[in-house]
Amino acid sequence: MFRFGFVLVTTLLVQSVIHAQLPDSISLQIKNIPQKEDKVKFLLDYSDKALRTNSELHYALVREAQRIAQDLNEPGLLAMSEKRIAMNVQYQNQLDSARSLYLQILTKRGNDLDSSFIAEVYSEIGATYYYEANDKMALESWIKCFRIAEAVNNQALLARITNNIGATYGYLEDYKNAIYYINKAIGYKWQLGDTAALGSSYHNMGIYISELFSYDSARYFFKKSIVIKQKYDDQKGLAKTYNSLAVLYDNERKYDSALYMNTKALELDLAVGDSIAYSIDLGNRAEYYLKLGRYKDGISPAEQSIKLLKNVNAKSDMYKILAQLYEGNGQYKEASENWSKYAYLNDSIVSAEQEQSLQELQVKFDTELKETEIAKLESENEIQRLQQERDKQFRLLLVAVLAAVIIIALLLYRSYKKENASKKVLDTQNQELKELNFTKDRLFSIISHDLKSPLSSFHTITKSLTDNWERLEKEQLKSFVENLRDSSKEVHDMMDNLLRWALNQTGQLNYNPTELQVSAVLEDISNQLSVAAEANKITINRMFSSEVKLKADLDYLKIITRNILSNAIKFSNMGESIDILVEENEKESRISIKDRGVGMNSEQVKIILGETTSVHDIKNSDKKGTGLGITLSKELLNKMGGKLEVESEENKGTTFRLIFPKAA
Repeated sequence: MFRFGFVLVTTLLVQSVIHAQLPDSISLQIKNIPQKEDKVKFLLDYSDKALRTNSELHYALVREAQRIAQDLNEPGLLAMSEKRIAMNVQYQNQLDSARSLYLQILTKRGNDLDSSFIAEVYSEIGATYYYEANDKMALESWIKCFRIAEAVNNQALLARITNNIGATYGYLEDYKNAIYYINKAIGYKWQLGDTAALGSSYHNMGIYISELFSYDSARYFFKKSIVIKQKYDDQKGLAKTYNSLAVLYDNERKYDSALYMNTKALELDLAVGDSIAYSIDLGNRAEYYLKLGRYKDGISPAEQSIKLLKNVNAKSDMYKILAQLYEGNGQYKEASENWSKYAYLNDSIVSAEQEQSLQELQVKFDTELKETEIAKLESENEIQRLQQERDKQFRLLLVAVLAAVIIIALLLYRSYKKENASKKVLDTQNQELKELNFTKDRLFSIISHDLKSPLSSFHTITKSLTDNWERLEKEQLKSFVENLRDSSKEVHDMMDNLLRWALNQTGQLNYNPTELQVSAVLEDISNQLSVAAEANKITINRMFSSEVKLKADLDYLKIITRNILSNAIKFSNMGESIDILVEENEKESRISIKDRGVGMNSEQVKIILGETTSVHDIKNSDKKGTGLGITLSKELLNKMGGKLEVESEENKGTTFRLIFPKAA
């Protein structure tokens, strides 16, 4: 589905539709149909063909059908006629009026209509809201349509409406529901045998799944979409899917693959003559070359894209990319010129009126400086008149020169401001680069230390298994498998924390505080980690009531408590217990997680509470950690207005205390 902007038609246009007459050829055909009911059906079928092509004819056909249906006193036929009148009004872009007509049908004739017809009316009501970009109201109407159509198993309508619902959830960035309904649409289309329409549904499914970072699954659906679009030679659709695959590879930082898919999209959009899509493809291509560090290769597509682009904002972005490409290629003069163009398009001082004024002034100046002949003047009065004329010309010349000086000064000032703007852009980019390098260094520090250990374990264990497979006893084999399980869990936990920390660093971890029942959250996390606890014969004591509530983000709280409880299990001795305590007073609520494990000294506690994400070891423990889970927990706690306290003593255990402001 595509969005369009609508403008209300004039009263004159509506009146021209109302006074439309049936052509004689159609009137003659109606006379030859004996039964009135068949006349109505003929008129309505004919009107469906005219709806998108001839609104006046459509209205005349429906009005005649309505007149005959009134004579028959058939509520169903009348409702069908009234629905088509509403659709005519809808196609004239009078969305409020169309919606009122649809609602009148449901109010006046609802008891006499079959369920499928009512569902169709709700579908059209949803469309009127959708074209006004009122997604929530469109969704409400379409879900009503879906429930009715599902009850009567109207699969054709279900296939269409579930696709609409899924796409609308996608606009609202509710990707889980979008995937749910697009998946239903795919199922209905399969049952109907509508394989041609499956290509777009698979494409949409790939887009929404990729938004949830399930890139392999998204890639699977994009490839299914490509197969169907190739089968039906849908070149425009193929180009869109190749572009979506390019974006997916871009998100995965697989820029060579993104470039390959972009090439396919580029060729298709050029073949079908879609100049708008082609200009965007070129811009994407230049950006992929930039990310690959192939600066020279990216310059040509960037320049071509700028020539084709009409949108000022898009053109401004391309000047920025082109400047970066020149800069990377060592062409600093060209880079500076394009930074200036980028700044110019963002500079509101630019005024075409000033340039026009300067041109007019030049013309006037040339006219005033015409040479005059004085040799032929004989009388003194004539000479005096000419002298006065020259004085006047001199004054005009002086004014013109002053005006020119002022305009030149303004142009110099504007040039100065543009240079400053370019410098600010460069400074901002340098700062962003420093922050990205800092984040990268922190990630590499973590990955290089902790990922190496479990992967090394994987290699050692699998090599031992391979070399000694025939000689291993059952218990030895079990020990190897348990070691593999522990190593894989370390990698899984570390990568999960890395992903969430990276999302938080880039502002993509959304914050949505609600009032939560603390006991329910802690019960859920305890149950999730019970298998790990039981494997080490560790008992989790849950000391909390069901009455304590917190104002917090559910996902944030789960990440924090899961990290701390997982650490408590990791650093506890075999057979020990862990206490989870929840308490509150007038000012604050506290969640305490206490283990009786290896503990830490005061220096280690300071590192835990500090701001540095670095590798740390805990004395007397064979377990090591990145500190990333605690860093992530602290950052999320700060966002929720909470804080972390740590009490620890070597060989006696550690208590992590989460402190939150009291919920209102």
